[in-house]
Amino acid sequence: MPPPRWEFGESPWPYRPAQVRMVRRAGAPLAGIILAAIGAALVVFLALSGATSLGTFLGGAVLATVGAVVVIACYLWLDRWEPEPAGYLVWAFLWGGGVATVGAMLIEHGLSTFVFGQVDVLSAAVGAPLAEEGLKGAFLLVMLSGLRRREMTSLTDTLVYAGMSGIGFAFVENLLYFSTSESLGQTTFMFFARILMGAFAHPLFTTLTALGVHASMRQRYGGAKVTLVLLGYAGAVLLHALWNFSSSISIIAYVATYLVVMVPAFVVLSRQAIRSRRLEGMVVRRELPEMVWTGLISPEEAGWLGSLRTRAARTRGLPREEARAVAQFADAVTELAFVRDRIKRGWSTPELQAHQAELAVFVADLHAAAAPVIAPLTGGMPVVRPQAPPPDAPLPFGAGPGRPY
Repeated sequence: MPPPRWEFGESPWPYRPAQVRMVRRAGAPLAGIILAAIGAALVVFLALSGATSLGTFLGGAVLATVGAVVVIACYLWLDRWEPEPAGYLVWAFLWGGGVATVGAMLIEHGLSTFVFGQVDVLSAAVGAPLAEEGLKGAFLLVMLSGLRRREMTSLTDTLVYAGMSGIGFAFVENLLYFSTSESLGQTTFMFFARILMGAFAHPLFTTLTALGVHASMRQRYGGAKVTLVLLGYAGAVLLHALWNFSSSISIIAYVATYLVVMVPAFVVLSRQAIRSRRLEGMVVRRELPEMVWTGLISPEEAGWLGSLRTRAARTRGLPREEARAVAQFADAVTELAFVRDRIKRGWSTPELQAHQAELAVFVADLHAAAAPVIAPLTGGMPVVRPQAPPPDAPLPFGAGPGRPY
């Protein structure tokens, strides 16, 4: 049976790779989404049933939402080169707010009952970090399974999914805290400590797990992969434990830990995240001349595809459907650039080679469908000269100057 065709239009290119299995972007498994949503709903129910009043619950929901929206906006800015599928982002948020929160509550209750007894400091500084960081970070392992692994191709991808899981956890945890407030002063203090000071806390902890997971993706041996994941998890647990321990001692210890540990960690990890975003742009710009050489895009189109600023400027003011078509084309070009870069760095597999050929067809189809919209965008842009791939660069059979692979 011939492979299914994309419905975006016919490609004008004369060449088609022979019998490449076409694999569409996989959606989040329905059962996983339902499980996460049920968990989130259960936590909201617990918050509502334990709330001081309905007004307190609603006020807490507003404050928790404010904190979540600000942090989500930062992660969406980080993820602009190759935006992750919205379904996966929602799933990550629900996982953190549902599966991770409910699971952590059960584990922490068991540890408090059978291991730590009534020693609250041990429960907060040991039990909570072990359970919460393990369950939040588990979403990254889920994303490494099956076709979902295609969405985890860079450090930025790993950080975004870890962040969304952490944001979901923080949101429902804040909801639980705010809904039990008994006075305006207590609510103000929690807003200061949990939103103004700690808005990035849970995403920051899980970021360390993400660094370990990303490092493991660059290893070929199972033992090294497991070791790096565990090291990242241990770092997340340690940072979380310091944060919880300081808050259990005194406000002075809490502020001191915030200034001495949390702020420097946030600065270092933020710089690394921004650097990863910048490297993604460099990868795209490096691959564009070769795409021009193969005929997938024109030299003028490559001129505005190499910058997020020019992409935004060229699509500003377009009707919604036209802007969406151009964005799909630009995203496909970006994803193809990342796949080619990964293959060049020595991570080629038959599946990845097939994905490269599939993406080339996808780009050509999107280009054909959006050609009337794309053509006017090239005016006044610098021309990117075509560049032949190096001799050892991976190209599917039949590629050549002006012949898209």
